[in-house]
Amino acid sequence: MAAFASGAGIDLLIAAKKVDPTGHVIGIDMTDEMIDKARQNIDSSGWNKVEVRRGLIEETWEVANETPWARTFI
Repeated sequence: MAAFASGAGIDLLIAAKKVDPTGHVIGIDMTDEMIDKARQNIDSSGWNKVEVRRGLIEETWEVANETPWARTFI
């Protein structure tokens, strides 16, 4: 699952609870401040199937091509 404009990562943590045990969640945001905050929240949660990347929505559609499991977008 991929989340665009993922902000502080709260939606990522909710999504991580919804994906199956082998699932993975990627958050994409354009600001370093939000990426840092999301990483803090992810680290605090203990989830290891969540990651955050920096990028613009317009430039990150290749996520679907590079990761065959990224078929759901929020």
